[in-house]
Amino acid sequence: MSFLLRKLRDCVLTGNPEVDTSECENVSAKHRSPIIPDDFRCPISLELMKDPVIVSTGQVLSKIICVHMKDAGHRTCPRTQLTLLHTALTPNYVLKDLIALWCESNGVELPKKQGNCRTTKSGSSLSDCDRTGIGDLLDKLTSTDIEQQRAAAGAMPLLVDLLSSADPRTQEHAVTALLNLSINENNKGTIVNAGAIPDIVDVLKNVSMEARENAAATYFSLSVLDENKVAIGTAGAMPALIKLLFKGTPRGKKDAATAIFNLSILIRETKQEL
Repeated sequence: MSFLLRKLRDCVLTGNPEVDTSECENVSAKHRSPIIPDDFRCPISLELMKDPVIVSTGQVLSKIICVHMKDAGHRTCPRTQLTLLHTALTPNYVLKDLIALWCESNGVELPKKQGNCRTTKSGSSLSDCDRTGIGDLLDKLTSTDIEQQRAAAGAMPLLVDLLSSADPRTQEHAVTALLNLSINENNKGTIVNAGAIPDIVDVLKNVSMEARENAAATYFSLSVLDENKVAIGTAGAMPALIKLLFKGTPRGKKDAATAIFNLSILIRETKQEL
C-alpha cells in the first residue's frame, strides 16, 4: 500500500518524469469505485441487492427489506403502495447471478451470503451471445407484472438460448427462471413454442443436480397441458426423468415421479383411443 501511495504522490504532486503515466492511470482506475447499475440496487435502501426477490405485486426488492416489512406487520408494496396478496417471496436467481457477474467483472466484493448465494465458478466463461442475452433480459426483470411482461417482451427466447450456454451456472439459472415463469398458466404454451423442451432435456441429463431437479419440476409444471405432454415425450425426456427418479434427492424424485405420471396419462389415453 505504501508503494502505491508513493507512486500516486509522484504522479499527482511532483510530476516525476520517471513514473510511467500509464501505470499511474491504471492505479487510479483500479481504485475508482464503479457506479452500481440502478437495476442492481434495492429501490428502497438503494444498496446493492444481496438477495433479490419478487413480491406479489411483481416488484423486485432486497430480501432483507421484505423480511423487515413482514416483521413490522406491513402488508403493502413499498413501491406501488398496493396491498400484497400474500407475503411469499420468489427468489430472483437470474438477477442474483447477474449481480454476481457484475461484481466479478468490476472487482467489487460480492455481497455477503444470505442463504444459498450462488456465484459463477472460477474459470467458467460466458459466450458473447450469452452476455448479450443476459443484458437484454435484465431490462425486463423489474417489470410491473414480472411474469406476463417478461414473456410478452421476448424473455422466453433469451432464456431458451441460455439453456445451451457453456456455463453450467447460466444453464441452472435459466431453467430456474423458466420454472418460475411456467407457474403462470399463460406462459406454459409460450415456453414450449419457444423451443425450450429439447434444451431442458439436455439440462436434465448433464448439468448439476439442482439444475436437473429444476428441469424435472419444469416438465412437471408444463405437462399439465396435454399438448405439452406430446412435445416432452417425443423429446426424449422420459429416460432422464426415470434416472432422476432413482438417483435424485427427495424433492427431485417427487418432481420426476409427478412428471412421469402426467406423461403416462397421455400414453394410456392414446392406447385406449386406439
